[in-house]
Amino acid sequence: MTFITRNSFRFLFSLIVIISFQDSFAQDNPVISSDSLLHRISALEKRLEENKKLYVGGFIHVQWSTSPQAGVQRVGELSTSELNESNYNRIGVRRGRIITSYEDKGCMGFLQCDLTEKGVLLVDGFINVREPWLKMFSLKGGLFSDPFGIEVPFATFNLESIEKSRIIKTLFPDDKDLGAVVTFQPLVKSPLSGLKLETGFLTGNGLGKDADNHKDFIAHLTYAASAHKLNYSLGSSLYLGKVINRKGYYSMSGKQFVLATDTSRFANRIYYGLEGQVSRTWLLGKLTLRGEYVFGLQPGSSTKTLSPGLTNVVSGDNYERLFAGGYLHLVQDILNTKHTLSLKFDWYDPNTRLHGNEIGTAAFSGAADITYGTWGFGYLFRMNDHVKLMAYYERVINETSRNLTAYNHDIKDDVLTLRMQYKF
Repeated sequence: MTFITRNSFRFLFSLIVIISFQDSFAQDNPVISSDSLLHRISALEKRLEENKKLYVGGFIHVQWSTSPQAGVQRVGELSTSELNESNYNRIGVRRGRIITSYEDKGCMGFLQCDLTEKGVLLVDGFINVREPWLKMFSLKGGLFSDPFGIEVPFATFNLESIEKSRIIKTLFPDDKDLGAVVTFQPLVKSPLSGLKLETGFLTGNGLGKDADNHKDFIAHLTYAASAHKLNYSLGSSLYLGKVINRKGYYSMSGKQFVLATDTSRFANRIYYGLEGQVSRTWLLGKLTLRGEYVFGLQPGSSTKTLSPGLTNVVSGDNYERLFAGGYLHLVQDILNTKHTLSLKFDWYDPNTRLHGNEIGTAAFSGAADITYGTWGFGYLFRMNDHVKLMAYYERVINETSRNLTAYNHDIKDDVLTLRMQYKF
C-alpha cells in the first residue's frame, strides 16, 4: 500500500527541522519563523492523508502442473501438439494482477489488470458510490465480480483450492460482468446488522463486450452472525438471464431434445443458488466448512454447456438443459502454525434428465451431458504475509456411457499442481 508510515513521517519531520536549522545558519537571517515551519509540516500531513486514500498492489501466481493428456491444464499450450505423449506438464503465470484503487468520501474507483505471457487484460474496472446519509446503500457500476454465491466473488489470492469449482467456472467462466448493482448493508449497530442484499443488471457476457439489448437480473442475499463460538453465514442467489439465439433453439421434452416452438430470439439462462459457511477454532486450529448448491436452466451448444464469456461466443444452435451441482469444502488450519490442509468435493450434472447409458441414444445428446465429480486434496504453506506455497491434487471422475466411445470408461484426467503466490 502506497502511504507513508508513522515512522517515515517522524523521519521526514526530523529532516525538515534539521534542514531548516542548517538553512538558518547558512543565510544572513539566522532565524526561521515558526509559521513557516508549521506550514511545511501541515503540507506534509496533508500529503500523507492523501496518500492513505490510494492503494496500489497485486499478486502473482506461478505454477507447474502435470497430467495425462485429457487433464485440464490452465497454463501453457494445449496438449494437441504432443499427441505421442501419454503425460505432459506445463509451467506458466496463471495470474499476474496489478490492482489500484482510490477511495475518498465514500466513493471508490477500482482497476485490476491481469498480465501474463498470454497478454494484458482488464478484469476489474468499476466505480462504487455510497450514499452519505444512511450509509447503508451503495451503487456499483462497471466491470466487477458477479454477486452470486460464495465462490464467484471469492478473491483468487485467498483460494484454498487451486481453482474454483467446475460448476462455478462453467456458469461464470470469467467471474466478472459489466453492469450496475445496488447494495443494501445496514451498519454494525443496526438491528439488521449482518444482512446484505445485492441486486442489479448485467450484460451476461463476462469479460466480453455487451452484445444485445437484453440485460440479465442478478440478486444475492446473505446473513452473517456469530453464536456459541461459531461464525456462520447463510445465503441465496438468483440469476435471470437470456442468451441470444443465433440459429436454432432446442429444449428438453422428456429425455429428448426437440426444436422449440418458441420463436424468441433468446434462450433462458436461470440459476438458483443456496450457500452456507461455518467456522470455529477447536483443538487442531481453525476449521472452516463452506458449500453451495446451484440448479436451474442452462443454455449451451451440443458439445459444451459453458456460459458466454471472453473465450466463448455462442454462434450455433442453443440447447437448454436442466442442471444441478455444487461443492463442499473443508479447510483446516493446523494449530497456530502456517500450515493448512484442504479437502473439497465438487460435482456438476449438466443435464439432470439424462444419466448413464441414456446419454448418446437421445438425439443431440453427448459429451455435454456427462456428469463430473472432482475430489481435491490440498496443502498450503503461508511462508509470510507475502508468500504462499500450494500443492493440490485433483481426482476427476466422469459419468460413463457405453454409447460414447470417449466416455465408456473413466478418463485419466487427474491433475497435480504446484503453485507459488506472491502478494504485494
